[in-house]
Amino acid sequence: MTKSSLQERSYDFALRITNLSRYLSGQKHEFVLSKKLLDSGTSIGLCIGEGRQGFDRDDFRLNTRSRSRKRSRRTTCCVIANI
Repeated sequence: MTKSSLQERSYDFALRITNLSRYLSGQKHEFVLSKKLLDSGTSIGLCIGEGRQGFDRDDFRLNTRSRSRKRSRRTTCCVIANI
């Protein structure tokens, strides 16, 4: 997977999360969960962007990927809690 592909996928995911958050707060009046979902879902792309600024490839792998995985697990938990 190339860096641009990873960035594009995280951007598309952030857009989907943003739309879901708007739906939850607007239609379902779920404000706390939608805010947490928005925070964790959009921060994945931010972590990837920060990783591109890393010193070397190992720095990216160790730090940024682990933070991104943690955020994606948190996002998954938020989505499952809403089902």
